[in-house]
Formats: sequence, structure tokens, C-alpha cells
Amino acid sequence: MATKSVQKGGARKRLSGISANTVFLACNFGNKRVKGHFNSLKRSWEDNLPIRVYLSDKVVAGGARDLWQDITLTIKEANLAIFDVTSFRPNVVLELGFALANKQAGQIVICRDLTPGGRTSPEQTDWLLSDISHLSRIDYKSFGTLDKKLLQHIERMSTVRNFYNLIKEIERQYSSVAALYMTETLNLLKALRDIGPISRQEFKSRLRDRGVDAKKLGGLLARFSLAKPTYGRKGVWKLVD
Repeated sequence: MATKSVQKGGARKRLSGISANTVFLACNFGNKRVKGHFNSLKRSWEDNLPIRVYLSDKVVAGGARDLWQDITLTIKEANLAIFDVTSFRPNVVLELGFALANKQAGQIVICRDLTPGGRTSPEQTDWLLSDISHLSRIDYKSFGTLDKKLLQHIERMSTVRNFYNLIKEIERQYSSVAALYMTETLNLLKALRDIGPISRQEFKSRLRDRGVDAKKLGGLLARFSLAKPTYGRKGVWKLVD
């Protein structure tokens, strides 16, 4: 997992969690309707999938320069970058431009709200259709449409595909206790995502206390490239980026 640092109050603070398991979300924070929905998407995806969703307004940095460095590093390393250009907020357009220069086209998705309150003008529509028409674009009038199409992009991420395949394997091998194994698998992956690596002993005891065979589940996590152990006296379990 990649790490980065920002300067704050004279001290260097380490930040972690940005990796190929990350989704970058950008939208007009002044549009409460869209921003509120992006907040709910972040919660939903992080609750149900072993990915991290990054919203640039959540950054804590020591100033504008640190904030920009933090955002650009996240865009570079994120597996998927989603930009809602409704109202064409300057910061979102700037971040989109940086993504165009640093990411593959297949890693970028553009969204726009076409409801009357979305305020997407004909001039903006022409710009989107003519200059970057090769990018994935979602024009929506309901959040249901947006969510369905965005989820299709999320599900193409290797981490999510591997997670789904692992769940299928759990259902095949442990049909009688599949629900327990699936719940603990997701909880463990979220803990590794949110807290960081855990010791091999903690990994074993955590699962044993919940009635899950740590050796078998550990083998599946490694097999499907979701988490792996390091060995030695200070060996830990960590996510595979």
C-alpha cells in the first residue's frame, strides 16, 4: 500500500490508504444534492466492498499546496477516478485535466446531472461530446441510473472481481456456514483497509473467536490476491494492492 506525507504545523504526518484499491470521487461540493449522494455512495461502497473511496473534501492538509499534492497523488494511484462535472466547478475540471494527463482513459468516468437543477448548459454539453468523447460518460436524470452505471465500473476493478470470486468459492466450499464466512471475510478485509496490517497471531485469534478456520480462509485470501501474510518474527497480514 502506498503512503504519502503532508506538512502540518511543522510536523510531517504520514497518510496511508491510497492504492490500486482506491476510487477517487470529485464533484461540486456546493451542489448539496449531488454531494450528498456522493457521500452516500462512499459509505455504501466502503461498507459492502473491500475498497477505499476518496473524496477530496475530506483531506486534512497544511495548506493549498499540500492539498493539491495530496489530491494529485491520489488521482495517480487510484484504480478509478470519477468526476461529476455538473455545474463545472473549477476544482473538478482542474482535477479532471490532471487525470487526463496521468491516467488511462479506461480509468476515468465523467458524470453529469441533466435534471433542470443540474445546470449543465448546451455549451458544456458540446464540450463534453467533442473534446473528450472517447471517455466513459454517464448522463443521468436519476441517481438510480447513476448508481447502476457506476457500479458496473466499480465491479471491473480487480479487487472487486477477486472479492466476488472469493465469495463464490466460499458458497461452494462452505454452504452450511457460508454466511458466517462471507461476513467475517468482508469484516477482515475492511479492518485491513481501515486499520492497516495485523499480526499473524491476531489474524488467527480474530477468526477463531468467530468460529472461522483461519488457515482455510487465509488460503482463500491469498489465492484470490486479496490479502497475504509476511513471515518472520514480526510477520503480518496485509492487503494486496
